[in-house]
Amino acid sequence: MRATPRFTMNLSVATFLLAVAPPLAAQAADEKAAVRACRAGWTKMPAKAESRLGELIAGQETPDIRRARSWADLRMAALGELSEFHGKVTAQQLVRAHDSMSKELAVVDRERKSARQDVAKAYQVVQKALNGRRLRIGEPSPGGWYRYTVASLEAGRLRVLRDGLDAQSKEIQRQVGGLNETAILWMLDKVVGNRRQPLPMKLAVTRRVAALGESMLEHLGAELKATKDAPTLVAVIEGLRVLGTAARPQAARVVSMLNHDDPGVRERAALALAVIAVPEAIEPMIALLASERGMVRIRVAGALEVLTRQQLGNNVSSWRAWFEAERDAYTSGREPLGGGQVSATREQVRSYYFGIEQKGESILYIIDCSGSMEVDYENPEFDRGVGIPAKPGRSRLDACRRELNKALDLLTSLQRFNILWYNHEGHLYKASMQAASAKSIKAAKAFLRELKPDSGTNIYGALELAFQGLSRGGNDPAFAADFDMAYLLTDGMPTLPGAGPGNDLPENIVAAVRQWNPMGRVVIHTIGIGKNMDEGFLRRLAEQNGGTYTKAK
Repeated sequence: MRATPRFTMNLSVATFLLAVAPPLAAQAADEKAAVRACRAGWTKMPAKAESRLGELIAGQETPDIRRARSWADLRMAALGELSEFHGKVTAQQLVRAHDSMSKELAVVDRERKSARQDVAKAYQVVQKALNGRRLRIGEPSPGGWYRYTVASLEAGRLRVLRDGLDAQSKEIQRQVGGLNETAILWMLDKVVGNRRQPLPMKLAVTRRVAALGESMLEHLGAELKATKDAPTLVAVIEGLRVLGTAARPQAARVVSMLNHDDPGVRERAALALAVIAVPEAIEPMIALLASERGMVRIRVAGALEVLTRQQLGNNVSSWRAWFEAERDAYTSGREPLGGGQVSATREQVRSYYFGIEQKGESILYIIDCSGSMEVDYENPEFDRGVGIPAKPGRSRLDACRRELNKALDLLTSLQRFNILWYNHEGHLYKASMQAASAKSIKAAKAFLRELKPDSGTNIYGALELAFQGLSRGGNDPAFAADFDMAYLLTDGMPTLPGAGPGNDLPENIVAAVRQWNPMGRVVIHTIGIGKNMDEGFLRRLAEQNGGTYTKAK
């Protein structure tokens, strides 16, 4: 009597498999074909070619640059071949493509560094020929201008290649977000634990793992137990944060990360515990709040408010008194955890730069020293495209100096600072962050007095130097910035290095900063001075990085 149902069930299964197997086989074949198409389209970077004299005109897009743009388009089209597939074969090709791109990026960055040095040397020759004058539109080119233009165009070509590689990396990360369970677990094993893989790629993987639900907790937990590398820990903890209360079985290990040596790990652990929502996190987070400074302290306070539904800001005494009184209610589970709101209540700050609070522990001031900063800050005048210098004390740069001098005086002895000034390139005042002592502040003011406006507005180069030049060490520049707050001031549209080719694209700058600051650990405020800057760009850059935009009065 039982044979008939069993036979019927087996027949149903067989019928189902016969119906499904051909489409699955076809899909697998299609995916392999897409991978082959991607490999075929993954062309090598174009080599530099000698440009003809007539092409070396400032602002003109040379054949070299057009070839670089065409190559970038071909690479994106190659990645597009994979966009409809989500299996392991696709994941393997994405990793191969990303590894190839990372090697190319290292080569491009080395060449860009050399090209920027060539631009700087050639520019010094031009400046010597001009004897302190500014070159006016329509004026014959001075000695050294040809070499300067050649170097500038090469720097521009390399930037196009770099922008293309950045776009490819972003597209790969986007496609990681659609991979199926088998594919993403393969990536978790091959990518997240690999120290050579950058933090943005690891984040793409762990966020996708977490998005597949509670069944992924075991895999994230094993990765958390196995790793000691700080950027990898941050990526895995971020995955647990995305899981929220489903990650409670891993809460004890996340709590232990509040004592990690790296502030980025401690901060990410606190943010994760705010939504994992276990009572054993409360007391260690209060202890962490007492020991942290700067933006880490502010974020830990916010995490405590989300976890406990209390709004006590950064006041450690208030938190301790509250928990002493309410400990039993929360540890017993009578009071709910999680789902709180971050309040506006914070420690009173009396330290400002252009009206924006200086809350960071390590603050970087990025100031525009382009040629247009020499004009009068209230009534700017220009002659044939060149700014007419303002009277002493009246220029935009003078206004910036005054505000920065006041801001430096308001720093506490527990804070650090540095200055990055930029024109056609970025330049650091000091190679590392400086303690805000009376001696160092006096020296910084003396340095500011010597700055002179000149050349372009290379915002990309300034921000790149900030994130790559001021590092805590380690092998991942997306994690290692040695400052937690930056103020970017500008009076104009972003330009490319040296003599061209033309203005920079704001969206490329915003996208690059997203890769350099993927966790938003560095707060970036933006300040516009004058009337010719792109306020929309400055506002987007600030909002994306937890800051505010203000227009200087």
